[in-house]
Amino acid sequence: MSNYCDPLITALKDCLLHSDCVLKQGYLPSQCIKEHFDDLPEQCKSLRQATFECKRGMLDMRKRFRGNNAGAAVVKIKEQSTSTSDPPSSPSSTVASKQHMALSVLSSTSRTLIRLAALSRTLSTMSSNSIKLYTASTPNGRKVSIFLEELKSAYGLNYDAQRLDSSKAEQKEPWFIKINPNGRIPAIVDHSRGGPDGFSVFESAAILLYLAQQKDKEYRFWFKPDEQPEDYSEMLQWIFFAHGGVGPMQGQAGHFLRLSEDIPYGKKRYTDETKRLYNVLELRLKERDYLAGPGRGVYSLADINVYPWIAMHDYVNIALDEWPGLKAWVERMADKPAVKAGWQVPA
Repeated sequence: MSNYCDPLITALKDCLLHSDCVLKQGYLPSQCIKEHFDDLPEQCKSLRQATFECKRGMLDMRKRFRGNNAGAAVVKIKEQSTSTSDPPSSPSSTVASKQHMALSVLSSTSRTLIRLAALSRTLSTMSSNSIKLYTASTPNGRKVSIFLEELKSAYGLNYDAQRLDSSKAEQKEPWFIKINPNGRIPAIVDHSRGGPDGFSVFESAAILLYLAQQKDKEYRFWFKPDEQPEDYSEMLQWIFFAHGGVGPMQGQAGHFLRLSEDIPYGKKRYTDETKRLYNVLELRLKERDYLAGPGRGVYSLADINVYPWIAMHDYVNIALDEWPGLKAWVERMADKPAVKAGWQVPA
């Protein structure tokens, strides 16, 4: 069934994702089909019917191959032969008659499947962005959009991005809680996997690793765990270092620096800790170009994961002059086309 019907299913998902039911009303694709079908665009309705017909056609084909209908046809032939006054047919003509009837049945189904397959191939060539990113202009959001832009440049992967407005608590709405129970951005839905609603991934570092495993098959932005175990481990170490250290500490520094209530202890504690973490990065980068990999390092997820935080050092009133290696790394990263493009997402 998958050979013929999967492109139709993908096209249906794409149509639903671009419908007002999902984009404006915030329903999941499965809810749109079950509860709001009448409000869907005609294209989505037609694709739903075509998908249903394709699946039904494949099931009918399976029944015929198992002999259910063929057996009924043989019984019918025998009844007709005994109830008429026509002279009995020869064995060879009876066999030929049966074969002709079976071929006619299969031919009708085959023609239907061929038409559906042709439609599926046409639909599969249409724009169908399997990845949907829910994000905002934050360091964690931008690390994902930067990687998606890298994948777009390397493999032609297209994706959709939707901004969530935290001032309206959109990330706490029930439809998004189904995607990320933690109610935070970023999150992605991969509509090439999972059921009608796709496969959801939350936590920025987990999203980067998922996208690498599923979309970066040539290992352009990460390392082969079996063939490059040390490089792969280094990458994970720096990802976890940033995810558990730089992000939370710099985030808290920004919080206390902009809090309406002046709390000197909070400001000093988290600003000092952020600077300490910058020192750790300086130790690694003073004689390297990138955080992980052999030699002077290789541009990888380790860099993409932490760069947006360091790039926003001004937000916590920190200048990079006292960390020349880190400063040079920031400038090197900022000059990459995909980094520039990802920084502008969501528009």
